[in-house]
Amino acid sequence: MDAARFARIQDLFLDALDRPPEEREAFLDTACRTADGAPDPDLRRAVEAYLEADTADGDFLLDQPLVVAPPLEPEEDAVEGRRVGPYRLLRLLGRGGMGAVYLAEREDMGRAVALKVVRGDLADPEARQRFRRERRLLARLEHPGITRLYDVGVADDGTPYFAMERVEGEPLTDYCDRLRLGLDARLRLFEQVGRTVQHAHQHFVVHRDLKPSNVYVTPEGEVKLLDFGIAKALDEAEQADDAAHTRTGRRLLTPGYAAPEQFTGEGVTAATDVYSLGVLLYELLTGHRPHENTAAPTEAPPPPSTAVTGAADADTAAAEARQTTPERLARRLRGDLDVICLKALQPEPARRYASAEAFVEDVKRHLAGLPVAARPDAAGYRLRKFVARHRRGVVASVLGAALLAAVVGFYTVRLAAERDRAQTEARTAERVSSFLVDLFGAADPFEEVQGDTLRAVDLLARGAARVETELEGEPEVQATLFDAIADVYVRLGRLEDAEPLYERALALRRDTLDPDDPALAETLTGLGGLYVERGAFGAADSLGALALSISGPDARTLETARALHLLGRSRYAQADYPAADSLHRRAQALFRTLAGPDNDGTVASLSELAQVAEARGDDSTATRYAMAVLTSRRRTYGDDHPAVAEALSDIGYLLRKQGRYAEAEARYREALAIKRRALGDDHPSVATTLNNLGVLLGVAGHYDEVGPVLEEALAIRRVRFGDVHPLVASTLGSLSRLAITQGDLDRALAHQDEALAILRQLHGGGDHPTVSTVLNNQARVRLQQGQPREAERLWREVLAMEQRLRGGDHDEMAKALSNVGAVLVEQGRYDEAESFLTSSVAMYRRLLGNEVAEPTHPMRHLARIATARGRYEEAERLLTEALRLQETNLGPDHPEIAPTREALAALYDAWGRPGEAARYRRTP
Repeated sequence: MDAARFARIQDLFLDALDRPPEEREAFLDTACRTADGAPDPDLRRAVEAYLEADTADGDFLLDQPLVVAPPLEPEEDAVEGRRVGPYRLLRLLGRGGMGAVYLAEREDMGRAVALKVVRGDLADPEARQRFRRERRLLARLEHPGITRLYDVGVADDGTPYFAMERVEGEPLTDYCDRLRLGLDARLRLFEQVGRTVQHAHQHFVVHRDLKPSNVYVTPEGEVKLLDFGIAKALDEAEQADDAAHTRTGRRLLTPGYAAPEQFTGEGVTAATDVYSLGVLLYELLTGHRPHENTAAPTEAPPPPSTAVTGAADADTAAAEARQTTPERLARRLRGDLDVICLKALQPEPARRYASAEAFVEDVKRHLAGLPVAARPDAAGYRLRKFVARHRRGVVASVLGAALLAAVVGFYTVRLAAERDRAQTEARTAERVSSFLVDLFGAADPFEEVQGDTLRAVDLLARGAARVETELEGEPEVQATLFDAIADVYVRLGRLEDAEPLYERALALRRDTLDPDDPALAETLTGLGGLYVERGAFGAADSLGALALSISGPDARTLETARALHLLGRSRYAQADYPAADSLHRRAQALFRTLAGPDNDGTVASLSELAQVAEARGDDSTATRYAMAVLTSRRRTYGDDHPAVAEALSDIGYLLRKQGRYAEAEARYREALAIKRRALGDDHPSVATTLNNLGVLLGVAGHYDEVGPVLEEALAIRRVRFGDVHPLVASTLGSLSRLAITQGDLDRALAHQDEALAILRQLHGGGDHPTVSTVLNNQARVRLQQGQPREAERLWREVLAMEQRLRGGDHDEMAKALSNVGAVLVEQGRYDEAESFLTSSVAMYRRLLGNEVAEPTHPMRHLARIATARGRYEEAERLLTEALRLQETNLGPDHPEIAPTREALAALYDAWGRPGEAARYRRTP
């Protein structure tokens, strides 16, 4: 069967579904004909087979081949060892019309997955690319209730596949019936489902195929949603393929659970999932689907309470599975549950619940005995709900009718306020979601525009203008959207575009919200994060403290976690490492508890803790945290995402510190390639990796490669941040070190003077590690210019600053001790120098062990002292060990090795062993 034949069968099937069952026979008589008008019995049989399949349980369109393609599944006895993309199949787990699911392994990552191999063929390269792009979106759905999606791809033969977490469990309806769960237990499980769906909607992903077989319950009673976003990915990729091959569009849906708009091809939104959730709830409550005898629903179904009152054995069995009788089940369903279900199942999307959250909130209120938002706002209804909740109290209060009236009046006002607030929040969420879907094409804005800066700036600017003009009179919706667009600007490195939007959102929220509203704290933390990026730490601290006071310093909320995270970033940037450590630990614990171990906030806090540990000299802890961050990022985003690149860059820095230069360079270059693809060449994050790579290349002695890398980083940073920014100063410092190695001391001093002026302005003339770094570099230049006294003064200032900053053992302290000792050796002040140098070697070894290259600098100067004093054996021992450590860690051609060999030659000259001296003066 070719694609055109398949498309015609599907169109006829959908046309037949739109007709009453009694009219379908005559329709097929007329429609199932060849081009010359003759009857086409094969075509008719195919359409009738589809109609018959639709009346059976299970999937339909998702269970059929999208187009005819070569068989996808190997024979069961030949599964083991076969490959789909990068995955090796181990064994078959299950098979259905949509394809097959295998236990598989990705060997390069050592990960076992459930691999869903889907029937289909994405022949067009553009369709494949669109399909692969969905991985970035779907992988963001990190939630305990969503089966983790590790990878999305297309095999060489055009076969789509999805690599997912393997889930042990059974479909929701089977689980409930097997355990004979009552209605309350079923409703609580449904709450889990709805809240999980809402999480996805907040990330701009619609499931499109919610049904019991996609909602599993684990043996521990936890709900897991399967196949999130797969229908979307397939549908959009197929549309792209259709456009390339002029094929008729196809609609991916499961009749019986699909919303009316899915049959007519209208836009799929969050309301589509609300409808499917309504079907799921209806089935959980009654044992029936709401439209069992109608293929394409066009009107609301009968209330659930009427669906369980028949005399059929099925109704009795359904009631028994809920530990009740049909009559009692009908009474329990009559009222709130009827109303809740029917509101979710309205044929018109606008008449359904505004969001999955609003739907679940009504279910939760019903369980708590509170009035539900879907019911008319009648005083008598609220009174009945109040009496049901407080039966004993009402009986006791019957002593006074006036008292009863007062109590009822009080609760009426309070419950109405609660209902109004919930409805307002739901409307805001739906309005925001709809606007972003319209503007950004139903995707996360950042994921849609990253890597295309010109398109991004244009799209975001037009979006902000539309928010201002089209949503006038909806300040909460405007503020939420301004925040969202500003967040994207920040992630794109466009701080100058983000700031006015944050400020506009803040002004709107201050005008319309209570001073302690959590939404106000959310905007404050966004703006505060921007100030950290800009180096405006005082402003960041003020906004962070205000956000924390609004959210509550001891509250267990995400708003509190975000405020703590902001303050931790600011304190780290100001070198207040104890405070930064405490703040990030509190934030990390809250994020982990409230949102899970792989949540963005959880992992970002762990990354910050790694940086704090490194700054405090605890490289082993920093490395452990950084590796955990990389593992989590890859688990969440795959291998090609800016967050993964950031983690790789952090590990590259730690490897550089350990002298593992080749490994560090590989990490940096991998990170740089990912960032360029995802963010574009002028993103600040690209500049960060360029700067780190340039520093590494200099340390590793590849001086001819350093200049262009650092100059590109500096150009990006000046454009993005202006001339007074800590990152501009950082790159100027790196360029000054390069100039020193090239012997251009005047250029080195010019870079250093500019960097020092920037940093003193930013930090108010106080202590800071970056100030220490620039002073250290200035001392090196002064020493090379023949000014050892000035160099000594600068290095002693560095040492005092490091002691105040670090407060104990730290590699920067060890370096400062070594430098002071070295400049004293240059002046012949050996007794003073020996104390500094011995302390430096001991500190390096306490921190890093005995087999690293860092102590070789003070060891070489200790050997000079020993040589000058005739202690030749001691000098030989120090220098040969230093040479061995350098050759082992740095490689035989590293520039740092030449001074050590010269020191050995000088030693043997003084010792009277010219032959050995000559050997060390030869080029190695």
